[in-house]
Amino acid sequence: MKIKDDKKIDIIFNATLDLIEQRGISGVSIDLIAKKSKLATGTIYIYFQNKDDLINRLYLHTKKSFYQSLYQGYDEKEPFKKSFKKIWLNLLSIMQLNYKENIFHDQYYHSQYSNEESKNISNQMMLPLINILERGKNEAIIKDTDNLLICAYIYGCIKEVVKLASFSNNDLSNQMIEDYFTLCWDGLKS
Repeated sequence: MKIKDDKKIDIIFNATLDLIEQRGISGVSIDLIAKKSKLATGTIYIYFQNKDDLINRLYLHTKKSFYQSLYQGYDEKEPFKKSFKKIWLNLLSIMQLNYKENIFHDQYYHSQYSNEESKNISNQMMLPLINILERGKNEAIIKDTDNLLICAYIYGCIKEVVKLASFSNNDLSNQMIEDYFTLCWDGLKS
C-alpha cells in the first residue's frame, strides 16, 4: 500500500474508534464512519470489504500497537522485578494514553466480531509477556499460577485505576503510581 492509503486507513480507524467510544460497536455503520472520517462511503469499501472486516482489522492493528508499546525498554538482563515494573509502567501508560482503544477492546472481546483467528493472533503477540511471567515463576519471584490469571489480574487492576482517574478527571501522581505498583506487586510476589 502507498503512504496515501495508510493515511486514509488511519483516518478511518480513528473515526471508527471515536464512534465506538460514543455509540458502541453495534451503533457504528460504514455510513457513519464515512461521515465521521469525511470520506465517501465507496472509499471505505476500497480498503475494507464490510464492517466486519474493518472491525477485525482495527482490532489487530490496535493490538499490534499495544504489544509493541508494552515491550518497549524491557531488558531480560535486568533483575525480574525491575524489568517487570517496566512492563507494568508501559501497560499503565498505554491504558492512559489509548483510552478509546481500551473501550474498543473491551467491546470487541464480548462481540460477535471476536473470532478464532483474532484470538490466535493476539495470543501469539502475547507470548513474550507469557515468557516474562514464566521467568518470574522459574526464579520463584512471583506466584506459580496460570499465566492468563496473572494477566487478567494485572490488566484488570490497571484498567480500573485508569478508569477511576479518567472518571474523576485526576491525573495519577508519581506517588500514587508507586503505591499502586506496590499493591499489584504484593499480589503477585511469592
